[in-house]
Amino acid sequence: MDYMFILNITIWIIFMLCILADTIDVFYLQKRALKKDKKKKIEKQKDPTLHF
Repeated sequence: MDYMFILNITIWIIFMLCILADTIDVFYLQKRALKKDKKKKIEKQKDPTLHF
């Protein structure tokens, strides 16, 4: 019984860590995307001939 309980907890912890890593990755990618969007907007302001 104790063995199964410990196994269950370890699996749950690994699962939670995977979810946490995914959320961090998504957050990081969103921040990078926002930076790229800001750069594109600045480029658009500099060059009015560009139309995206």
